[in-house]
Amino acid sequence: MTTTLLSNILIIIGVIWIIAGYFTYMQTIKLNKVVHELGEKADRLYSGKNAGFPRTRRIAFAAATNSGTIVDARILKAAFIFKPAKVVPFPELIGKNLNKLDPSAMGLDPLMEKTMYNVLKDFHARNSKKR
Repeated sequence: MTTTLLSNILIIIGVIWIIAGYFTYMQTIKLNKVVHELGEKADRLYSGKNAGFPRTRRIAFAAATNSGTIVDARILKAAFIFKPAKVVPFPELIGKNLNKLDPSAMGLDPLMEKTMYNVLKDFHARNSKKR
C-alpha cells in the first residue's frame, strides 16, 4: 500500500467517525429534551429500550402517576449511523395503567413489543423497591 492510499483511507474513516459523532450528539440532545419534557408532566418517568448494533433502536418513555397511569408517552427512534434520531408521540399508551399493560396484546411490531416489555421491567423494578 502506498502512503497516499493509506492516508486517504484514514481521512475517510475520520470523516465517517465525525459524522457518526454528530448524529450521536444530536440523539443525546433529543433524549435529554424528551426526559425533561415528560419529567415535568408526571410523578415518574419510565423508559425501556431495545437496541442492537446494526439496526434501528427504539427507546420508549412513559410519564406516569404514582399509581401507574400513563399521562404521556414518546418513542425515540435512532439508527446506528447516518440517520438522525426522531421523536414521535405514542398516544396508544396514554390513559393506560402500567400495572395492567400487556404489550403482546397491543399489536406492536416485535422490536417495539420488546421495548415495551423493558418499560414494564423498569416500572416493576422501581416500584418493588418502595415496598
